[in-house]
Amino acid sequence: MSEHFEPSDINETEEQGPQGSKLNAFLKEVLSWILCIGVALCIAFVLRTYVFMNVKVDGSSMNPTLQNNQRLFARIIGYSPERGDIIIFNPQHNEKIAYVKRVIATEGDRIWIDDATGEVHLKKSGSDNWEILDEPYISNEVYNRMNINCAQRYTDDSGEEGLLIEEDHIFVMGDNRNHSNDSRNDTDHNRVGQVHVDSVIGKASFCWWPFDQIGSIY
Repeated sequence: MSEHFEPSDINETEEQGPQGSKLNAFLKEVLSWILCIGVALCIAFVLRTYVFMNVKVDGSSMNPTLQNNQRLFARIIGYSPERGDIIIFNPQHNEKIAYVKRVIATEGDRIWIDDATGEVHLKKSGSDNWEILDEPYISNEVYNRMNINCAQRYTDDSGEEGLLIEEDHIFVMGDNRNHSNDSRNDTDHNRVGQVHVDSVIGKASFCWWPFDQIGSIY
């Protein structure tokens, strides 16, 4: 006894089977792309929110190190400010904006700035010796004594010279000392003063635009 198939059964199997397979393959491909895009967006969100942020330089306060309109990546996660770092922070007079400046002194340091030459004198926390900072990164413009409203040479209530950097604070300045609103300004409505570490967003670490200036930031 032999099996018998109707012609219509044979045609249906041959025609619908391959089409169903193609549809399933197409749907799997679409779902795969959706999943990949979703994962990529999630990774980008996490990196943007918790690891790195994109920063645009606005102004000339960090010349010649940084130029107006440069685009930077700032490292956010696991960062604590150190002397010499270029940081992004929210100034106390307006927490909705961000400044980019260089860390000059940290908690427990003492600092004073020569009113005639602009030289920065620093006594690091735990040290008994003053040193004049070597700052090859600053602008070569003639120093014009601008913005020194604090950190001049004086003796505080403890009998020690210089401005003491408070606990959980840092002292920052722009590399373009003649044109920078920074920690030296501690009196008017645009005051910056000592910056609390909680106001620090991150460390400017890499320039990605313009392309001829791509590289690490120091």
